[in-house]
Amino acid sequence: MALLSFEDHKYFAAKILSLGATESLKHGSSHELEVLNAVAARRRFGLLPILYDHFAQEGPCGVHYVFLTATFCSDVSTFRASAPTGRLGIHIVKPIVACVVEGLQALHSLNIVHADIKSDNILFLGPDTTDIEEEIARDPPSVEGVLTLDGTQYPILRSQPFQPLFSWDVAPHIAETITVILSDFGAAFRADGPKPFTDIGVFALRAPENIIRAECGKEIDIWAVGCLTYELLTGENLFQPQTIPNLTLDESLLLLQFSVTGEILSKDVVNQSRVRDKFFNREGRFIQSRANIYPSQSIKERLTERCNGDLTERQINAAARFISDCLRLNPRDRPTVDELGLHPWLETAFRGGTDLSTEPTTTPTPVPPSFIRPTPISPTVIPPAFILPPFVPPPFVPSLEPTREGRRRCTTVGFEGLDRVPIRQCDEEDAEIHSRYRSYITTIRSMSKSG
Repeated sequence: MALLSFEDHKYFAAKILSLGATESLKHGSSHELEVLNAVAARRRFGLLPILYDHFAQEGPCGVHYVFLTATFCSDVSTFRASAPTGRLGIHIVKPIVACVVEGLQALHSLNIVHADIKSDNILFLGPDTTDIEEEIARDPPSVEGVLTLDGTQYPILRSQPFQPLFSWDVAPHIAETITVILSDFGAAFRADGPKPFTDIGVFALRAPENIIRAECGKEIDIWAVGCLTYELLTGENLFQPQTIPNLTLDESLLLLQFSVTGEILSKDVVNQSRVRDKFFNREGRFIQSRANIYPSQSIKERLTERCNGDLTERQINAAARFISDCLRLNPRDRPTVDELGLHPWLETAFRGGTDLSTEPTTTPTPVPPSFIRPTPISPTVIPPAFILPPFVPPPFVPSLEPTREGRRRCTTVGFEGLDRVPIRQCDEEDAEIHSRYRSYITTIRSMSKSG
């Protein structure tokens, strides 16, 4: 069943599931198709991939399920790796994180947990039909090998991912145009539904409640946003546990999280653990706490050590505060995604990334985020109450006309005009930014095509 029209697209991206992922989808242990359908039914979500069609394809080893979406450029992980130091400028990191947060707002409003936020799953917007056809004419697809299976030969095509139109050293005024898509819902699940019995997400990015097999909800996505932000700024994972004699890697990772956050897990989280006796004694204290070899080093201290010279003291303080708010050890202390979208650190995400001069120059001791539940700037900020019942595929084809609604910050909502560039629909007070945005995109494209 085609959910959306093909009229406006000549090329599509096909995600071909492995045999194992296809079986998981059939047996209900994977909810990827359900999530894609739910997102497609809410066409106004501009920072998530939209499903155009899905079907089963017979392969030499069995049946594979295939999802068709719009085409995108390469992932943020590859982009970060292109920087000589592996680190990205704060004027690049802020719009990327802001887009991820807005994509999460859409998912969480559907009561869906992404559960696998990492730089590999964040894709840059584009390319359009013109970009694709120009690239095919310049560098046609080619075969780089042959796979022989059961006597039959299959060609192996050379990988040719599209790169964004800017590089790792892009200027701040161009970085304002960065738009990324939060993709890959293979690990996603409904917040009010059954939770996965296996480990959730990449090991180094797992939230503490995930490690001890306690209740996991939307809060694990907030934790991952904090880890992602640190990675993009420093070029390394924040949590890289060492091998400690007589300790498992899970125990070592927990000790490291205790040292970085300076917090301990509350008794209610400990009591939720399905393997409580493995990690905690009768009083709820971590059994291996005396084996902690990690120095007590705050996020601010780590950022200062890793980014000294790249970031000013004000930038380090502001970034540390944002990351620390995401990485509260107890889930209930973390902000919701809507509250995170109002965080002062993201205020200038699409305005060059400069940190506000009114921000304090010292990082406070860990306390619940001070920005929680501020007075909304716009009455049209996405509300947190879009809780859907179990998904039923829509009986109609959604309109292709994008919903235009004012947003506190610029938000990609559709495509318009012959230049086929994303439009950012803004409040009247942001009209100047909107105008500059279109001018920057036009300049980028003209420079790219002439160069």
